[in-house]
Amino acid sequence: MTFRIEKLNERHERKKFKCGKHVLDHYIRKIAPTAMSAGTAVVYVLLEDDSNRAIAYYTLTSAVILLDEIPEGSRGELGKYRQVGATLLGRLAIDKEYKGRKLGATLVSDACRNALAGASIVAAHALLVEAIDDAAAAFYEHLGFVPLLDDPSRLYLPLASL
Repeated sequence: MTFRIEKLNERHERKKFKCGKHVLDHYIRKIAPTAMSAGTAVVYVLLEDDSNRAIAYYTLTSAVILLDEIPEGSRGELGKYRQVGATLLGRLAIDKEYKGRKLGATLVSDACRNALAGASIVAAHALLVEAIDDAAAAFYEHLGFVPLLDDPSRLYLPLASL
C-alpha cells in the first residue's frame, strides 16, 4: 500500500475520519477548511494513492518559544533573544483503521521537511508540538523531541538537529 501527502483541498473526503479523539475528528471534519482559508493553519492530509479519503492529517502554523522555556544546556547561541520563532505541529491524527502502521512517524517526518523548507523563508529555530496526552508526549520524545521547561506536554525539536 502506498500513500501520498497533500495540502487539504475540497476534493479530500474527511467526513468518515475517526481517530478516537473527538476534538481531532471534529477538527478535520469541520474546522480545517476554515483554518486554511483564515490563514491560521496549513493542514496536510495523508491519502492512499488510489483514494481521496483522508486517513491521517497534521497541521502547521507559526509559533514562538520563550527562551526561558528552553532547557539551559540547549540554548546555545539563543541567549541574545527573549524568544525564538518556531513552527507548531499543532494537530496530528490517524484514522483508527490505519493505526499501528508507523504513519505517525511518516507525518512527523513530512512536518519536519515542511518546517525546514519554511525556515529558509521565515526563520524558525524549532518544530514545536503540544501533545494531547501522555502517550502522544512519549511518542514525540521517542522521535527526539525535548520537553520545554514550563510544560512537559510542549516539546520541541531544533531544526538544526535535522
